[in-house]
Amino acid sequence: MNLSPTMDGAMGNGHDCIPREVFTHFDFGDDDGWKAYLSVEPGRHQKGLHEWATFIRLAQNGHTIVVRSERETPGVKNPDLLFNGEVAEAKTPRGDGVDTIARNVRAASKQAQTIIIDLLQSERDPAQAWQEIQTAAARYGANGRIRRYLLLLKDRTERWGYVEC
Repeated sequence: MNLSPTMDGAMGNGHDCIPREVFTHFDFGDDDGWKAYLSVEPGRHQKGLHEWATFIRLAQNGHTIVVRSERETPGVKNPDLLFNGEVAEAKTPRGDGVDTIARNVRAASKQAQTIIIDLLQSERDPAQAWQEIQTAAARYGANGRIRRYLLLLKDRTERWGYVEC
């Protein structure tokens, strides 16, 4: 697990980097067992509240999550996280438009081969969202750009898909 200095200088898991507003905007319940599964790389983090919520929700499901720090090298990919040891990109679509999920899959495919789409802030019907992510993954997953994808529903149910190479 990557450790980073906490506010008081002690070595910790970086949970102090998570904005407090995340816990007022989203309800994660009383169980904080997720903290054992989530760590934060040292460095600068410019993540939105919804991104932090996705990381916590994945950790609540028992996935090992390492939130990656921002890279400042122009032209270099900067995926959000390590998901069970693999580089991954997470997207939390807000809109309910026809192309919203496809745009998110396309953008994520430029970052990592493992893509996570979290419906936390979406009103999209889960069955329709699943169809859209499958179609987009097939379209944008050419040449190995996408290997697998996860649709995370509001109740934290996971649906996995894989792109045939």
